[in-house]
Amino acid sequence: MTAQHFQAGPKILADRRAFLSVIPDAIPRELVDDRAWYPALVTPKPGKPGTWDKAPGNPATGKTATWSDPATRLTFGDAYMAYQSDPRFTGIGYMLHATGIVGIDLDDCFAEDGTIKPWAQQIIDGLPGAYWERSISGTGLRGFCRASLPPTGRKCKVQGSSVEIYADVRFLVVTGHALVPVDALPELQAEITTLHGRLFDGRGAAAIGSAIVTGMTGPAADVSPEALAILGDVMGGRWGAQMGEIWGRADIEARDVNEQDWALEKEVTYWAIRRGHSGDDLARIVEQLMRAGPYRRKWDERRGQATWLAQDVANAIATVKKRLGTPPSAPIAPDDGDAAPAPTEETPEQTIARLTRELGQAKATIAVQATIIRSQRAKIETYNRRTYAEWRLRRSKMKSTQVDATVGLANLASKRAEYHQTDSPIITGQQLGDEMGMHESSARSNAEAVCSLPGSPIKRVTDYRKDGKRGKITTYELAVRDPVEILERMVIVAEALEEPKATRPRPIHCPKHPRARVNVFAQHECSRCGAVLASDFPNAKPLCVEVTRIEDGPPSVDVPVVTPVQHARIAGTPDSDELRARRGREAVGIAIRAPDTWKQPEISEPAPNGHAAPEEPPVHGVITSAWGSPAPLPRESPPTRCRLCPSLELYQLADGRWRCDGCGEVAS
Repeated sequence: MTAQHFQAGPKILADRRAFLSVIPDAIPRELVDDRAWYPALVTPKPGKPGTWDKAPGNPATGKTATWSDPATRLTFGDAYMAYQSDPRFTGIGYMLHATGIVGIDLDDCFAEDGTIKPWAQQIIDGLPGAYWERSISGTGLRGFCRASLPPTGRKCKVQGSSVEIYADVRFLVVTGHALVPVDALPELQAEITTLHGRLFDGRGAAAIGSAIVTGMTGPAADVSPEALAILGDVMGGRWGAQMGEIWGRADIEARDVNEQDWALEKEVTYWAIRRGHSGDDLARIVEQLMRAGPYRRKWDERRGQATWLAQDVANAIATVKKRLGTPPSAPIAPDDGDAAPAPTEETPEQTIARLTRELGQAKATIAVQATIIRSQRAKIETYNRRTYAEWRLRRSKMKSTQVDATVGLANLASKRAEYHQTDSPIITGQQLGDEMGMHESSARSNAEAVCSLPGSPIKRVTDYRKDGKRGKITTYELAVRDPVEILERMVIVAEALEEPKATRPRPIHCPKHPRARVNVFAQHECSRCGAVLASDFPNAKPLCVEVTRIEDGPPSVDVPVVTPVQHARIAGTPDSDELRARRGREAVGIAIRAPDTWKQPEISEPAPNGHAAPEEPPVHGVITSAWGSPAPLPRESPPTRCRLCPSLELYQLADGRWRCDGCGEVAS
């Protein structure tokens, strides 16, 4: 049966029409009455076509439930109603939780003609009275009975098909498509023990050890000489070719990686024991070698005080010690420094042994170096992805404070989710502030703004506490735990945002040169006729005035003087009313008032005989304007402009000097 799937949020969910529906009436009453049900989320496994991940769902959010918390488990009726009403759920499932119920899962156990394969039929016949039903994909079988299991031994291969058997902390999807309906689950302890021993060949009886807290996390980039010697024995041993393939595998999440890791751990443990390692030193050197090889993030998951890999190494040590019995008291291959002096000539057998040992050491060195190169390449790729995602976030329409909140929240939430093994970690405002480098209230508000964006991979949920205490608690639900993938998904969200509306008019910019400076020109026009009075436009024709330049010569008031006319640009508003009146008086020959004495007092020299000199009529130099005022005959050529102010109104005094009407400055 080929399953179709559709896009629904961050994950691709399976189309329920491609799977078997649920028949509730055929499910045994012992399972129905137990409060250990969830609606099922079925998603395709990445890189594994035709295989599916089945996870317990949360009806409130439509995402993976916190299955480790018994308070989140539902009754059969609630889980079935969620499956019926929400298309995101493909089925329902039962969570085994050490109540004496054993679940058996057989994959790919139907032939092309629809009959059950012989190996699967043999397992069914070995458990008489057990409840068996078709799996949700229609290609496998699932059985339930009452019994208990040995500490380990849960998954194996039978003729290329997977066989799993569980009794605790395992989610099994139930369909109700029973081969034979049963009223109650039978007690089959003897049959389960026989089946387990036949499937796992007694391996399940010796796989529990006390984990050593080594404090190691992440991949190991350096290997000690002792560990390198052990790796040389592994690569040069009987199973060296298979161990080399496991060590250098490219897909760390391929199928059956757990079985491959288990085989490599036992082989490394065997050769470490043969070289004389024991106790805590044995556990540390085995874990160091495993972390130098095909590292997986799953190894750092917490298992009490230790990690998943530390517990798995302890189980491998316990298993190998049980099979070996009493370990040897001395290393089988002494170090070169402790070896006896070599004879002058080697025998052919000694040469072969030496070359084999050197070949194994060379293979070990190559394997370690290849692992280091692969690890560094993975780090570089992760760094490039993260840098590119942050660069795109900075260039998006998202505010800079929200970008900082996104980066800080992705780092903090992923760390706490990995540490507590939950997709809904609890994060306080103080933790957010410390991570983002701002006050906790600002950090909380920015984080809330980021989580409220449509399509955000992080959702902020505030709800009442479920641990019996009063008050509310805030959690951050993550679609994924990888911080880089969170940033990449936030890039899609940020680039889809609309540009915020400006509250004030934006400055004008050139579309071709947005960073170039914009030149602003001003122009003064008459409100009545529209004449341009003054302008600084490059091609404009502003208002001009005629500046009369007086020729040098003897002073005279009777002979008119022909003077050239120079046009000069002026700025500012038109003349005031006082200046217009002055020009009018000049036109009719009215003498302009003498200068104020307080500005520039005039001192008249006495005549030689003691009498006052006769007063001469004042003659003033007047600058004619563009309005046609007549120009009087000046005695001397005045300056064209005042040296202190831009005024062009200059008047000649009786002593031949010139006075500015604007500021009162007197110049010769």
